[in-house]
Amino acid sequence: MVAILSRSVGGYMRGMVVTSICGGFLAFIGFMFIGHPYAALMAIFTGIMHLVPVVGPWVSAAIATVLGFMFSPMLALWTLVVTMVAQNVTDNVISPKVMQSSVQVHPIMSLTALVIGSALMGPIGMIIAIPLCAALKGIFVYYFENETGRQLVAYDGAVFKGTPYRDTEGNPVAAYDALGDDTFIYESELIGNETAPEAQAMPKPELDNPWIKLSGLQPDATGFFKNPFAKDDDTSSDDDTKTGIDGSMDDSDSK
Repeated sequence: MVAILSRSVGGYMRGMVVTSICGGFLAFIGFMFIGHPYAALMAIFTGIMHLVPVVGPWVSAAIATVLGFMFSPMLALWTLVVTMVAQNVTDNVISPKVMQSSVQVHPIMSLTALVIGSALMGPIGMIIAIPLCAALKGIFVYYFENETGRQLVAYDGAVFKGTPYRDTEGNPVAAYDALGDDTFIYESELIGNETAPEAQAMPKPELDNPWIKLSGLQPDATGFFKNPFAKDDDTSSDDDTKTGIDGSMDDSDSK
């Protein structure tokens, strides 16, 4: 239980740092494009304030806009546009993808948790929504697999998407499936290494590429793509044989 909570909170913090860096980088590109005199400083401030949910992005946008207004109203307007675009791209595009990999939570679950947390507890609820959702998901996976013996996590899972682990006898390992990581137990001191179960990640299935199928190009045994318009050697030899037989028949008929 403690390991699941620690993994969820730690993954959430790492995800927040990554999204903050991405948000600051996007803001820097936008500020440089519009010619903001404090582009680098405001980009760093935007990335730092992104760590503060709800209030932080608005504070950074307001300060950057005020500084832009000191030079021209048009620069202030474009500064506001840049900050809004950077924040929306970070929150709605980058953040769900990062959180999915860092806390093993589907983007739809992340957005749902944020909405529920904001409605129940306001800004505090938004802060704890994603790590709490990840912890509840891990606890559910752990108890479900322990009680039923069925593996809930799968590579192509919609809600419980992740890496499935099994022991030497082919049984699912609930601890690894709940954590979504087989190295966390060994690298942390929350659980003794001597009690860690032996498990191995299931091989990831090879997914067919639909674009390759549509193009008609399929790789051969050597890994190279085969030209669909080229005739096979067997086909050409069959055609030559057929032509020879027909020719001999024509000669016999003519005689």
